[in-house]
Amino acid sequence: MPPSLGRLHLLALVLALSAKPAAGQCAYTEVVVPPDSSNSSTSTFLGEAVGQTFVAEETLIESITVWRVHWQANHVYGMRVFVFPVDSMGVPDAGNAIGVSPSVFHTDGDGVHPTAFEFAFDPPLRLPKTGVYEFAVAPDPCYSLWDILAVDERRSGRDIYPPGYTWGHTRSVEPCPPMPGPAPYPAADLCFKIRYCDGITPTQKSSWGQLKVLYR
Repeated sequence: MPPSLGRLHLLALVLALSAKPAAGQCAYTEVVVPPDSSNSSTSTFLGEAVGQTFVAEETLIESITVWRVHWQANHVYGMRVFVFPVDSMGVPDAGNAIGVSPSVFHTDGDGVHPTAFEFAFDPPLRLPKTGVYEFAVAPDPCYSLWDILAVDERRSGRDIYPPGYTWGHTRSVEPCPPMPGPAPYPAADLCFKIRYCDGITPTQKSSWGQLKVLYR
């Protein structure tokens, strides 16, 4: 992270470890910046995309989730997710996509709670190695307008996810892939959940609960 962020006061990073009940399925690890930590939102319009860098400690991504704001409960516009490596300077390499999710549409929000957009990879997306990557949320169709939950460090007084931050990709044209050369927003993070498949369990396992990790 840039030096301007100062000391790392708090990492509100939730690791939820659980397994599917069926034999031979993935054992899951989830990394979450929860929607109830949001104090802001970020939007896209006319082919823009918004991204988040993150540190992958596993190499199989089962799904990525973001949350649309509650007042857009019935919007017909969709989203899809691209996963990119970063270059030697930590800038997302939007010309070299590792994976792209199917588009997701939701018109059934309740108008009170944010709407979860879960982008699933089947089979799980295999990263080349552990390390820093970006996921970028792009519109479908290209002219879509929507807002997704975010956390503004300037309002919260803490960096909720020190390993990464938000990036803005400029306008694109159909089919609207995120454009190279995104702009960094180091004082902001998206609210997100990344579910990793960190192994195959031969028998049923119970939930390991949640672990909150604090950085001081």
